[in-house]
Amino acid sequence: MTDFDRRFAPDRRRKHGIFYTSSDNIRKCIAPLLENVTKENASRCTFFDPACGNGNFLVETKKYLEEKGIHTEERQSAGIEIEPTAVEEAKRRMPGARIVCGNALEMDWSDLVTPSPDLFVFGNPPYIGFEYQTPSQKKELDLIFGEKRCGTFDYCTAWTFKAAKFLNGSGAHFAFVTTSSIVQGTQATPLLKPIFDMGWKISFAYPAFMWDLQGAAVAVVIIGMAQNSKPPYRLWDNEEEDFIEVENISQYLTDLPTLFVTNSKNPNMPKILNGSIASDGGGLILEDLAAKEEAEKDPEIAKYIRPFKGARNLIHDTERWCLWLKDSTPHERQSSEFWQKRAPIVKEAREGTDKADKPLWLFANDRQPSMTYLAIPRTVSEKRPYVLADFLPVEVIADNDLFTCTEEPELAFAIVESLMFMAWQDLIGGAS
Repeated sequence: MTDFDRRFAPDRRRKHGIFYTSSDNIRKCIAPLLENVTKENASRCTFFDPACGNGNFLVETKKYLEEKGIHTEERQSAGIEIEPTAVEEAKRRMPGARIVCGNALEMDWSDLVTPSPDLFVFGNPPYIGFEYQTPSQKKELDLIFGEKRCGTFDYCTAWTFKAAKFLNGSGAHFAFVTTSSIVQGTQATPLLKPIFDMGWKISFAYPAFMWDLQGAAVAVVIIGMAQNSKPPYRLWDNEEEDFIEVENISQYLTDLPTLFVTNSKNPNMPKILNGSIASDGGGLILEDLAAKEEAEKDPEIAKYIRPFKGARNLIHDTERWCLWLKDSTPHERQSSEFWQKRAPIVKEAREGTDKADKPLWLFANDRQPSMTYLAIPRTVSEKRPYVLADFLPVEVIADNDLFTCTEEPELAFAIVESLMFMAWQDLIGGAS
C-alpha cells in the first residue's frame, strides 16, 4: 500500500470500497488485455479507468508499455474517481491525463472516451457487499441494472455491466479486478447472462486467488472480456502458473460449457433463510467474555443476553453473545447503565443508512427462527471436505453469515453434508 492509500481511514475505505491494487495484480489485468497494442497502433489507443483512485492502473499501464518499447502520451489516458483527494493525486502523477472527479455510475462515459477497437477499459472497481451498501449506492445499482438487478449484487458489478453496455458493438475490450463473489452463487447468472447475450465472451480470466487487502484476506478474480471473439480463450492455471488455452470460459471461470443456473422453485425442498443482521457498529454484540460479564452486572439487561453464533463461531466452536432486547421494556432500557452506553454506538452506525429508522435496541433485520433450527455456514474453507452444519436451540441467535432451516431440517442436513453438495458448491458456489 502506498503512503497515499494509508491516508484513508479503514471505515472510509470500507464505505467507498477503496482498496490498493499492487503492481503485480495490475499487470495480471492489463498484460493480456493490451497484448495487441503495438508500436504501430499505440498512438491511436485510449486507456480508461472508470474507478481510477489515485491513478495506479493508468500509471502502471504507461510504464508497462514503455518497458515493451511502446511509447504513449499521458493525454491518451482517462479516468473517473469519486474521491477528490484521490483525483488530485492522480492528476499530480499524470498531469496530462484526462481525469475527472465524479460518480462513474451516474456519469456519461462518452464525455471522456469514445467506444472503438482502440479503447481499453480496465480497473479495480470498489467492492461493497449488498449488506454494506448505502441507500444511494443501492439506487445507483438500480440505475445501472433496472429490472435486471439481483438483490445480492456487489457494488462492483455495476462497472462490469455498464462497461459491457457502453462498449457494446464497438470492438473494444475491457478487464476488471473484482471480488470473486460476482462469479459465484446467486450473482453469476443474473450478472453475466445479459452480458453474454450481447455477444461478450470471457477472453481471459484468473480464477479466485487470495489477496491481502489492508490485513483482510479477500478472494478476487480478474476477468477480461471481448465481444464476438472466437476460441481459444485463456484461463490461468494456478498449478501450471501460466495460462492454458480452452474452448470456453464459463461464468464460473471454468473451462466448461456455459450453463446458466437459476434459483430453484421446487416446493419440495427445505426452505433456507438468512440469519439476522444487527447493523449496530458493535453496540448490540458482546464479542468476548469480559463484555458479557460487564453486561451481566447490570440487572436490567442481564436476562436479555443470548448466545450469538456466526459462521466462524460455528466452525471453530467459539463463543460470543448479543443483547436480544425485543422483549425488554422502555423502563428497563432507560434504567440500564450498560445499554445507555451502547445505544449511541448503534445510533451512530445506522445514521445515514436505510436502517436509521429501526429501533436502536433491535437487530435491524430480525430473522431468528422460533424453534430449534439447522445452522449452515454461509462460507466454508475450500480445504474442508464437508460443511460443518449443526442444530441450534432457539435461544442461540443466528448471525447473517449463517443460513437457517426449520422446515425439514433433517433433509437439509443430509443434503448439505453430502459429497454431491460439495461437488456442486465447488463449481457453483466457488472455492476460495
